[in-house]
Amino acid sequence: MKNTVITVGIFLFTITTMWAQGPSAMKYQAVVRDASGTIIANQSVSFEIGIVAGAIDGTLTYTESHSAVTNEYGLVNLNIGEGLNPSVDFSTIDWGAEDYFIRVGLDDSGGSNYTTLGTSQLLSVPYALHAQSGGTMSNYWVSSGLNTAGRDASEQWTKHDDHVTFEKEHDNTKIEVTLNSRFRGGTFDTDTRGVRFAIRIDDEETTIGNQGVIRASNFTEFLSIFSVFKGLGKGTHTVSIWLRSIGGPSANISVDPGGWGGRMIVKETW
Repeated sequence: MKNTVITVGIFLFTITTMWAQGPSAMKYQAVVRDASGTIIANQSVSFEIGIVAGAIDGTLTYTESHSAVTNEYGLVNLNIGEGLNPSVDFSTIDWGAEDYFIRVGLDDSGGSNYTTLGTSQLLSVPYALHAQSGGTMSNYWVSSGLNTAGRDASEQWTKHDDHVTFEKEHDNTKIEVTLNSRFRGGTFDTDTRGVRFAIRIDDEETTIGNQGVIRASNFTEFLSIFSVFKGLGKGTHTVSIWLRSIGGPSANISVDPGGWGGRMIVKETW
């Protein structure tokens, strides 16, 4: 096993909430890079996926393996729940019973000598799977195209654009927002070290979630940003993308440049 990391955009690893069409699987997407950040393209790799219950160091309740070939961008797509050598029947997992975490192992030579890359909480229970085990379905809204005019950024958080306005039905629910898109960091000033991207609702910061970062001038990269908002009352709310430059200004920052199908998914969940 070489010194290898796995990322989606800039992150160690991330689960998208674009759940699979079938009732017993969910999508996992990753970009494999080496320790220097170089994409590992067109190479056979293998994964071991584990589902951990209760806590990040809790009980390992499920494992399976996958073989895949990275594409020219180092990207792989897996259907969790449809892997090889499942330890138990994936459909028997009670997603509503407790918190669940996903553990990812990788062998970049395509074998079975897996190195654990990390464990991260599944912040969004796969709703189709939860419903199958007696859970409640969620309300959701999807943005139209995200392609917007370029914006300039300073070292203060600035709104890039509003993208989804939705009607929240209940007071005691949370809102989960998933943003998958290409971002262009714009033209950096001499002292600029990068540009951060974040999701806000009604111009307020997320309760929990991650940010996206681009660290190179005039560089375009696919980022996945996930945020959870708690305490929002029922009624009309607006989701927007915000940006902030690090160390100095950046000019002409854009989301989904060229209109390649970037989307924001907003979900009200119980």
